[in-house]
Amino acid sequence: MKKIYILTACMMLFLFVFTACGGSDKKEAPSSGKMYDTGLELATSISELSKNEMYVEASLPMREDFMLEMVSSIADMDYSQPEHVYRVKNMDEVISSAMAFVMEVDMDAFSDVIQKYLEARFVNAISTYITGQRTSATAIALSSIFVMETSFTDASVKDYEVYIYTYKDAYPVMVCFVPGKDGAVAATAGYILVDDYIGADGDALSEDISFAMLNIKLEEVFKQ
Repeated sequence: MKKIYILTACMMLFLFVFTACGGSDKKEAPSSGKMYDTGLELATSISELSKNEMYVEASLPMREDFMLEMVSSIADMDYSQPEHVYRVKNMDEVISSAMAFVMEVDMDAFSDVIQKYLEARFVNAISTYITGQRTSATAIALSSIFVMETSFTDASVKDYEVYIYTYKDAYPVMVCFVPGKDGAVAATAGYILVDDYIGADGDALSEDISFAMLNIKLEEVFKQ
């Protein structure tokens, strides 16, 4: 019963939060260039959202000064070109660790359909989980309004994929890809609003407690 209560609380949090390149040093992207390019497009689009005063005003029911200051800081950041792009290379392990130790969920107690649903919800909530572990309620609230989603077709995408786009003087953007039926792929992007991650490289991220807790291992797919 305790596990069911914990699961319900986690899912309510997730639902609340998600109402949401060139260069000579570029390494070869993974087999699906659509994921890589889609991530770049979504990162740019999120930046546009943060700069749009009408969108911010409509999305924030409570516009406290400290919240507006943080939005202004995000809006001033440069998302024109990532410094690094990383791929989470062990998503199966990340999901297994999260379900067992973070959410305390026994996945064997659910049907395959429910398991897939819970896994997809978790994948799309990773950036929010990390933000929540390291920052404040304000950052979590802002991460919920600066979210972009899209979809595309790519039959080569069979498993969950997560890319992290890092910037020299800006917060990282995490883009999660969830495969569906008939080659459809849903992509969801959001900021990881942790000050220590601004300008951080893959080694620094991997050593961070929030990444280590989820057993996240990164491989670089792009370096400026």
